[in-house]
Amino acid sequence: MNRIFRAFLLAPLWAPLMAVPYGYIVLEDPLGSKLPLMVGFAAAIAYAGMALLVLPTVLVMRAFQLTGPRTAIVAGFVIGAILWVAFHIVCQRFLWECSLQSILLELESLLSNPNLAVTAAVHGMVGTLAGFTFWAIARPGPPPGPWSRQGAA
Repeated sequence: MNRIFRAFLLAPLWAPLMAVPYGYIVLEDPLGSKLPLMVGFAAAIAYAGMALLVLPTVLVMRAFQLTGPRTAIVAGFVIGAILWVAFHIVCQRFLWECSLQSILLELESLLSNPNLAVTAAVHGMVGTLAGFTFWAIARPGPPPGPWSRQGAA
């Protein structure tokens, strides 16, 4: 099995894993029916984020030879913070059955929240874990050049 494929399967598992303690903090009845939904949404958003954001980012990073662990950690942090907003919107829409207008108002208040940086940093750390896990498994190096042995036919 290809290392990038294994990394694609394993790295996003940090999101549903971390959604469990997050659910215990924010839900009124964590053992009720909403915690499994929250974990499922976290997994779905994490894998969608891998397909839509992470894999193209890895290709761009390889093209510019930015393939070290620090770059993966920073990219994971940024993507994790972006996916947190998506997770927040999905949970608002489906778990609490809010209308689109109330979601937009919630998003506006979320972005104007003075604690936004702290909250995004906490959720960005999940992306950091996923980014480092992806790097540790895939170890994506620069693309093979015309003079490398890998590029030779």
